Amino acid sequence: MIPPPPSSLSTSNTAQLSQQQHPDPTVLMQYQAVPANMRDDRSRVMSTSAPYPQNSQQRQQLQQQQQQQQQQQQQQQRQPSDLFSGNGEMEAYGCGVVGCFATFSASNGLFYHMKSAHPNAEDIFKPYRCAMPNCPKRYKNINGLQYHLREAKGSSGHGNLAAESGTTNVKPYQCQAPGCKKAYRTANGLRYHQEHVHQQQKQQQQQQQQQQQQQQQQQQQQQQQQQQHHQQFIEAAALQRQQMMQQGPPQLLHLQQQQAMNHAHAQQQAMNHAQAQAQVHAQVMSQPHPAQSTQPQQQYSLSREKWQMNNNI
Repeated sequence: MIPPPPSSLSTSNTAQLSQQQHPDPTVLMQYQAVPANMRDDRSRVMSTSAPYPQNSQQRQQLQQQQQQQQQQQQQQQRQPSDLFSGNGEMEAYGCGVVGCFATFSASNGLFYHMKSAHPNAEDIFKPYRCAMPNCPKRYKNINGLQYHLREAKGSSGHGNLAAESGTTNVKPYQCQAPGCKKAYRTANGLRYHQEHVHQQQKQQQQQQQQQQQQQQQQQQQQQQQQQQHHQQFIEAAALQRQQMMQQGPPQLLHLQQQQAMNHAHAQQQAMNHAQAQAQVHAQVMSQPHPAQSTQPQQQYSLSREKWQMNNNI
């Protein structure tokens, strides 16, 4: 094989040197568009990695992979407190576009963000990312991220943080009250639950305790009154017994006998008086009245005398 002439070798070498000295202008534009803090990392990766591919599609894929790695590193360095928004909502839906670190608490927020800020998201490699700490998961569409956050459990997802029905977003705020299993998406929801549920329960318990205390006080007062009445009865009975003992047993018996005799004598007198009245009344009723007995005889004698005078007898 005949070697090429030196002139041809020199021209090919100069062409290669010129290509190395003057890279593709599109690469320079993309390099300049990247922030300075990320540019150094990319230069280190490009210097240690394989030779930079010349195909534009391969270059784009490599750039996206490198940027995604950097974004994952920044996401892993993100503090757990940064995961929550100002109103206390957990922002688990993240934008995976390079250089965009937007996060949202609901899937519709990320969906509208993609439509407005990244209309060419379909051409980007897995632009929907999970914003949970230390989670590198990315998806091609919003449905995959929703399933990852809501349904999938274990190492493949965060479904254990969702509600029991699985239809709502992540609910990290759990009520710590004994026996309460409620969880909420926001701190305000948990605060409202504690104020309006557990506070009412506490108030009801306090009212019940007050009622019980009042009932106990009333029972104690009744018992004290009963004890006082019982003590007074005992004292009165003891005083009466003492008086009876002072009078002596024979005098007591004589007094009781005398009272019984007086009562019987009074009853006998009342009966005798009633019988005497009845006898007098019977006698009066049996005898005729004297005016009634003489009046007919006088009238008869007067009429006979008048007849004799009229007849000249």
